[in-house]
Amino acid sequence: MSYRIKNKVQLSAFSIIISFAALMLMGLSLTPLINLQLEPSRSLPSISVSYSWFNASARVIEKEVTTKLEGLFNSVKGIKELKSVTSKGSGRISLSFKKGSNLDAIRFEVATLIRRVYPELPEQVSYPILSLGTGGAKTSPLLTYTVNASSSPYFIQKYTQDNIAPKLFAIKGVNEVQVYGATPFEWEIKFDADAINNLGVGVEEVALAINNYFRKEIIGIGSISAEGEEGTQNIRLSLENEIPEELEWDLIPIKKLGNRIIYLTDIASISYKEQLPNSYFRINGLNTINVVIYPESDVNNIKLAKAIKTQVENIRTNLPQGFSLLLANDSSEFIAKELRKIGYRTLFSMLILLLFVFIITRSFRYLILITISLFANLVIAIIFYYLLKIEIHLYSLAGITVSFGILIDNSIIMIDHIKHHNNKKAFLAVLAATLTTIGSLSIIFFLKEQQRINLIDFALVIMVNLSVSLIVALFLIPALMEKVRLKPNKKRFFFQRKKRAIKLSNFYLRSIVFGKRFKWLFFVLALLGFGIPIHWLPVLIEKENSWAKAYN
Repeated sequence: MSYRIKNKVQLSAFSIIISFAALMLMGLSLTPLINLQLEPSRSLPSISVSYSWFNASARVIEKEVTTKLEGLFNSVKGIKELKSVTSKGSGRISLSFKKGSNLDAIRFEVATLIRRVYPELPEQVSYPILSLGTGGAKTSPLLTYTVNASSSPYFIQKYTQDNIAPKLFAIKGVNEVQVYGATPFEWEIKFDADAINNLGVGVEEVALAINNYFRKEIIGIGSISAEGEEGTQNIRLSLENEIPEELEWDLIPIKKLGNRIIYLTDIASISYKEQLPNSYFRINGLNTINVVIYPESDVNNIKLAKAIKTQVENIRTNLPQGFSLLLANDSSEFIAKELRKIGYRTLFSMLILLLFVFIITRSFRYLILITISLFANLVIAIIFYYLLKIEIHLYSLAGITVSFGILIDNSIIMIDHIKHHNNKKAFLAVLAATLTTIGSLSIIFFLKEQQRINLIDFALVIMVNLSVSLIVALFLIPALMEKVRLKPNKKRFFFQRKKRAIKLSNFYLRSIVFGKRFKWLFFVLALLGFGIPIHWLPVLIEKENSWAKAYN
């Protein structure tokens, strides 16, 4: 009968170890899928609205535009915070919303409000541009490339937008690909000053007619500038939104003379040409276009950077002759370097803790049990990191390091109790202490939302690790102790330890008796330890007596 029971216990321990080994393999397989970031990417849902008014003062824009838009946006459902920044020539309003708000519906509502109020704004104000934000701050770019060639910047940018950007944007995890660096094109309206003078048409009337036409089409004009030579005069238009090169200019009415309507094409010729560049940027004598790649907020940046670099190598093989695609900035290398540095610190802290365990116990088997239980705890916790979508960054790695000591404590308590008492009754004490720690971390969920976003991964990592440690302490450690038998303490060392414990208890008892007898001494030591506040004493006592004279 005893043999059968022994076999059943061994089989149960073996099955538990196999089950935990399977969970550890699952955790290791999910490790590449964990989201690695340098800083938390969680953010509050937000929308930003930007607008411009050429050469207008900040005070005028604040009064005529920003205040009106803020009054409208305050009525949007779910809004939590509204911020605005107004400067000379431009303004920006950032709207933050409560967690779980439907950004698509909110964006449509804000766009409707803008469309309704825009006719009431000053004519010189550009049409406000809507963009989705991330708590008021844009995601940092992951990779930056430069496209170099001897062609014109406009041709390089057009080729990049048509052939390179779509391939990069198709990579899973890429949120945005920005291409910039070329001088934008503009419409140039050239007309004969003598002809318009004969018809009684002024340049201001032409500019006003064009402005009204585009404002009606909600395209938006950034600026209108007029310049002229002898006998001729030009108007340059810088449009806010991208529009097709072919527009129906002959439908723009300028003025009515009797029964005749004068259209723009009757008095002017229109051409679409590149603006005169304000500056040049070249590398090795070649014109350069920048390609900036932004990642999504919930992807592994290091893994995504590798995928992008692989795609870039494929793109390089198909570039036209004279084109080159060079890596200008790689933030994934900095992220990998910082995480590697923190990982080494975490590893060394774990090794120091294990070294202390070995110094105290002086048993390799004991150390093996602690190491296996700690490794199993961390690897199994990865499964929950993946399921709960916990990001691994500076704060969460700090949480893992902080939890090491508690994980080892839980393992030590269970190992020692099973070793000396051959039961699991200590688990209730371990459970109570661990739940107390988890409960104390729950205070993070009651912080302000912006603070909670930064600390939530830190708290979740510790909670997951401690919860997994309870399972490891209850099931894995007893099963391992069935296979890895700890040597019993020899009687000689057992009695020596008891003697040391008795001596320490006697010393503690004598110190308590001494402290009770000489309380005043401890008060004096405490006062001297913190320092006597002599600087609080008055510098001079203005009294006529012997005591004041002696003090002075």
